[in-house]
Amino acid sequence: MKIYSILDDMDTAVGFNLSGIHSIVLEDLDIVNKKIGEVMEDNNVGILVVSKNVYEHGKEKLDNIIEKRKTPLVVVIWK
Repeated sequence: MKIYSILDDMDTAVGFNLSGIHSIVLEDLDIVNKKIGEVMEDNNVGILVVSKNVYEHGKEKLDNIIEKRKTPLVVVIWK
């Protein structure tokens, strides 16, 4: 299983990448739902880490994943 992160902060993404976690940084938060959908197509993703802003923009889709799917585990960074 892979860990994947969708963030809006380059510094956090660099730290995640250095630790081996694939990270993308969204400068345009309007495409959050599209990126979440792309990640969900990969059945090997076991943990999805998102930043607070990404969660707020994709709340409906992420809450649906949390409630109805066993994987991935969704972790929100509340900084």
